[in-house]
Amino acid sequence: MPRKKSWTSAKNLRPQKTKNQINSDIPYTDPESTDFRVVLPKSKPQLFDQLAPENLDDEIVNPEENLLKNKLQNLDSYAEIIRAGNKQPRTSQSQSTPNKWIAFDVGEDDIKLPPSNADKIGIEIITPRVGKDARRFWISKKTTNSVTYGLLCPKIINSCEDAPPIFVTPTSQNQGPTTIGVLDGMGGAGAGRLELQIRSETISTTEALFASRITRLAVMKALTTETSLTNEILKNLINDRLQKAESYLKLGEKTRIRGTMTKRLPTTLVLSKVHENTKTNNTQIVTWWAGDSRAFLITPSDGLTMLTRDHVQVDDPLEQLRSDPPIANVVNRSTEFYIDEISTTVTTPFVLLLASDGVFGYLPTPGFLELGLLESLLNSNNKFAENFADFCTLYAADDVSAAVLVRGFSDNADTKEKFSRRLELLQDRYSSVRTMSSDDASRNSEIERLWAVERPEYLRVSGVGHV
Repeated sequence: MPRKKSWTSAKNLRPQKTKNQINSDIPYTDPESTDFRVVLPKSKPQLFDQLAPENLDDEIVNPEENLLKNKLQNLDSYAEIIRAGNKQPRTSQSQSTPNKWIAFDVGEDDIKLPPSNADKIGIEIITPRVGKDARRFWISKKTTNSVTYGLLCPKIINSCEDAPPIFVTPTSQNQGPTTIGVLDGMGGAGAGRLELQIRSETISTTEALFASRITRLAVMKALTTETSLTNEILKNLINDRLQKAESYLKLGEKTRIRGTMTKRLPTTLVLSKVHENTKTNNTQIVTWWAGDSRAFLITPSDGLTMLTRDHVQVDDPLEQLRSDPPIANVVNRSTEFYIDEISTTVTTPFVLLLASDGVFGYLPTPGFLELGLLESLLNSNNKFAENFADFCTLYAADDVSAAVLVRGFSDNADTKEKFSRRLELLQDRYSSVRTMSSDDASRNSEIERLWAVERPEYLRVSGVGHV
C-alpha cells in the first residue's frame, strides 16, 4: 500500500542554515486537522468557466468577459482561489509582459480545470503525451545541448496527488534561467475530502491533490512575473493563494481537532532555477524546497549527489528508506512553514533530477537511483521518460513525478560516451542486490555495504552543510 506521509512537530527540528535562507527559525505549533466536505454553490462556478487559471490576475480583454466580471466582481467565486498575486491590470494584449515563456501544460489533469489561455500572457505550452496507465510525459528541446523531460505516473488513475511537473524557460528570443519543479500533495496529512463544483460537474477530491495544483499555479505565476524571486517571496505568494483557497472553501469553519497528523492543503515542493554562464561554462543552480521531495545532481565524473535535505528528524537517507519518518515542514495552511534554499555551481555537462518520493523512496539503497536513471537515459532509444517511469514504478507504491534537465551534451552519442564508464561501474556495483529477494538473509548486510560505498558521493553536497 502507498505510504501515507505523516507529520511531526517541528519544535526540535531546525533547518540547516543556508547562504541565502531567510527566516529559517520560524516557530511551529501543532496543527488543527480537518474532516469536512464542501460543496461549492452552483451559481458561482460559471465565472470560473470564463477565466483561465494562468491569466486570472490580468484584466480581461474580451468585452463579454469584462461584462461578466463586472457583474460578479463583488461575489466570492472559485476563481478567487486562482486570482492571487499580480494587481496590475492588463488592458490589451499588446501590453502583455515582454518576457515570453515555454512551459509544460498540465494536459487532462485529475482536477479538470478550464483550458489555459496561456497565449494571452505569452506562454507557449508543451502538452503531455499520454501513455499506458494514464502516465503523462513531456519533452522540451530548447537547444541541441539542453533537453528537459517530465513524467507523471499515478498509482491510482484519476487520483494522482503529485501535480504535473513544472518546466518554465524563456523562448529563444529571450534570455533567462530555466526552472523545473515537482509538487507532491501529502495524502496522509491531506486526506480530508473536498467536493468542488466546476462548470456543471461535481468533483470529489482530496485536500492533498487540490493543494498540489493550487500551489503549482502560484509557482507558475511567480516564475513568469517575478524578476527577483527569493525563497521568502515564493513562500508569501504560495501562502497568499492557499489562504484564498482556504477562505473560499471555509476550511477553518469546517474543521475539528483530530490530532497532529492531518494538515490543511499540504504539499511538498522542490524547485530549481538554472542560470547558465556561457562564457565560463559554469551553471548556477538555485533550489528551493519544503518537505521530502528532492533535487539530485548527476555528473559523469562524480555521479549522483543529493542537493536537498529532507525536512525530517532522521538525517540518514538509508534510514529514511527504512523508517519513512514524519515530515516536519511542508507547504500547508495549518502551521507556519519555511522554504529552504541552496545555491550550487556546477560545470556542464550534468543531469538535474527533481523528484517526488515515489521516485526514490522504495529503492534498495539511496544510490540505486543513479543506476536506474543512467540505464534509462543511455538505453533510451529516444524514450528516456518512459524507461525511467518503468524503472520507478517497478519499485514504487506511490505516485511518481519527476522533472529532468539534461544539459551540456551535444547529442545522444555524446551522452553515452561521457556516462558509459560510470554506468559500467554502477552495473557492477549493484549486480548482487539486483538478484536478491527481499527475504534473502544476506540482503541487509549487502545494502549496508553498498551504502558505505555510496554515502560519500551521495552526501558530498548536502551532507557537509549547505553552500
